[in-house]
Amino acid sequence: MKISIITINYNNGEGLERTVQSVVNQACSDLIEHIVIDGGSNDNSRNIIDTYRQHFAYWCSEKDRGIYPAMNKGIARASGDYVLFLNSGDFLEPGSLRKVADLLTGEDIIYGDLYFQDLDGRRTAITYPDLPTTEYLLERSLGHPATFFRRELFNAYGYNESLRIVSDWEFLFRKIVLEACRTKHIPVFISTFMTDGISSTQTELCQKEMRECLSRLLSPAIADELHRLYAIEKRYAPFAALENHSHTRRRVLKFMRLLLSFHKSDSRISAHS
Repeated sequence: MKISIITINYNNGEGLERTVQSVVNQACSDLIEHIVIDGGSNDNSRNIIDTYRQHFAYWCSEKDRGIYPAMNKGIARASGDYVLFLNSGDFLEPGSLRKVADLLTGEDIIYGDLYFQDLDGRRTAITYPDLPTTEYLLERSLGHPATFFRRELFNAYGYNESLRIVSDWEFLFRKIVLEACRTKHIPVFISTFMTDGISSTQTELCQKEMRECLSRLLSPAIADELHRLYAIEKRYAPFAALENHSHTRRRVLKFMRLLLSFHKSDSRISAHS
């Protein structure tokens, strides 16, 4: 299996070098092609690109319209079996690609685990569930720098360029929830994600765009029900005790939904009495 690693960058020369070095140090050029899309940076990014250009299958440095147009541009150049997005500043864990080489077994989306690192160097290990449920994806996402996408998934459409922050989340939601793409979790820490990026620092915009996506992708009734059930679960502490009892949890949620439907009916009757 060949992996296309796509790195986008804008005015982050220091982060770009860290990212590129982590790819070069994998010492598995037979497994990868590295594609670098720079948005016409005016810092030292172009010097970094020139220094490492022999390691790139393709690179460009030109003005673009933002994060997702740049990612789509990289996808158009990718020829690997799988695509991994490793943006400027994020970096691969030592030897991680060799560890996963034999685990890329044809599923549509294969994802490993991830470290989050802040500017002070503090690292937090993030492990993802074996099954990315709808409930999970309503609040969270899979770590993009630890997720391998079969390249053919982008044939029909790429990332939504009208979104500023959550197009990667929207893509995962559409593929996993709406199109039932095959997924597989592999217990390997793939990379480290730096938490100083736009998706980590603009929480309100992130939530706003997620709500807009759900309203567009789902019928209003389904979107409302999902949000309502999710709110019930978060509001009442007893649900936390059911975290490891998924079957019981589903039955309780079903019962709560039934109670809510009766409550709505009673409210309508009272309003017309």
